[in-house]
Amino acid sequence: MLNIQEAIEKYNKGEVSIEDLSKIVQENGQQIVFWNPASERNPKYLEGDNSSRDGFIYNPYHHVRGKFFQDVIKKAILKAIDFAHSAMVKHYDQDAYRYDDLRLAELEKFTKEYIRANFHDSYPYKHDFMMKLVDVVLGLAKEDIYYRARMLDFIQKFRRGFPEMAISPTENDNIERWH
Repeated sequence: MLNIQEAIEKYNKGEVSIEDLSKIVQENGQQIVFWNPASERNPKYLEGDNSSRDGFIYNPYHHVRGKFFQDVIKKAILKAIDFAHSAMVKHYDQDAYRYDDLRLAELEKFTKEYIRANFHDSYPYKHDFMMKLVDVVLGLAKEDIYYRARMLDFIQKFRRGFPEMAISPTENDNIERWH
């Protein structure tokens, strides 16, 4: 018996009909669901399902809500981070992203090394966004003890509370695919 991935590959090559694909999927304990990505919510994510997603609730290229997320919300986040990143240096402190506090310096070093090693897809856009995000968060922590104290406390408690944060196979596939 073929597994679902093998059946999909054969279907894409024209070696398996849609009826055979449906049968194989059912034999593997799943079902094929057809939906209109321009007007319907992705049936993979039912109303009230708030699990981490492997795709979007609404198609970002065809559905009005998906396009809103992709073209408005994400762009607004990028612009806000860009503004905060440049304004902190230009209008507040030219050394906003330099750290004498070794904890912040180590967090910067670790996170930026991770970003350099792992954010290659859509380079430099995703890479640069993440670098700016690190600067903004650590710059805020440097300047404001309220946020710094809670961020460092959170990191300490998080590490103790979640000794193993397993990456799902789908998340691992995403890292390997878009590395």
